[in-house]
Amino acid sequence: MNDISVKMNKKEWLEIFGAILVLVAALLLPPSIAQISTAIFFVLFAFFKPFQSLVILVPYVIFRTFFIELNPGLKLIGDLITIVVLLRLFLLNTKKFKTWFHFKPFEYFFFAFLIFGAIIGYKNGVSLGAIVFQLRTFGVMYLLYYILSRSELPKNFLVKLAWVTVFSGAVIFIQGIFEKLSMRQLLMPEIWTEKILSSTNFVRVYGMLNNPNSLALVMFFAIGAVFFLRWAYKNNEFKWTFRIAQVAFFGMLLLTLSRGTWISAFVFVLFFMLLSRNWKLLK
Repeated sequence: MNDISVKMNKKEWLEIFGAILVLVAALLLPPSIAQISTAIFFVLFAFFKPFQSLVILVPYVIFRTFFIELNPGLKLIGDLITIVVLLRLFLLNTKKFKTWFHFKPFEYFFFAFLIFGAIIGYKNGVSLGAIVFQLRTFGVMYLLYYILSRSELPKNFLVKLAWVTVFSGAVIFIQGIFEKLSMRQLLMPEIWTEKILSSTNFVRVYGMLNNPNSLALVMFFAIGAVFFLRWAYKNNEFKWTFRIAQVAFFGMLLLTLSRGTWISAFVFVLFFMLLSRNWKLLK
């Protein structure tokens, strides 16, 4: 974990910013054209800039619900990036073919969990389509782990990942404040503003994920990213930026009223402190 670098050149940020601009610009295109154009762009981008494309997955996954609501043609980008980067990994390691199938014990348990869950779901009347869709969701997330765990990551990769997570969190925070102050009328797709909510849910912030529980989870990851950056920048650079971000993200986490995420976050932090013995975290 100590083998990281906080140095990033302008070219790297321009590549990330350019890819995000392509996503935003595609929102204005007809769905069919958006699907074809973004598919071509991100297939090439993922092949020639694999680690940059993995960083792009952070904002894409966070804002995917919002993007698809505005333009259904953007729904395949995450899968395309994952598959292309995986194939590239295989192409560059053809001499190590046998190592492709070396798995850690917990990975075998994960495979067993998927098989067992699929069988139980099918026997309890869950449709085959729903089972396949859920397995695909778990499978794509596992493939990302497979890629990262078997790649030689750039030293600044985790820092870039954390910064993009923080920037995404800032966008969500700003939109969430407008949503709260405008009673769900500003900076949201029209179909979301017309959604009828119960009095209990109406006071919750749904954000650009259109789900308070998902929003809370993203805010928790954003808070974790800020903690990581504070640790990475040991010279206290950006100290006040990080402090303001932590307060803002924690406030948005509270506004989601997601008790399940609150409990999960508390348990995670508790176990983290017990395992790492990092008692300074309490301060």
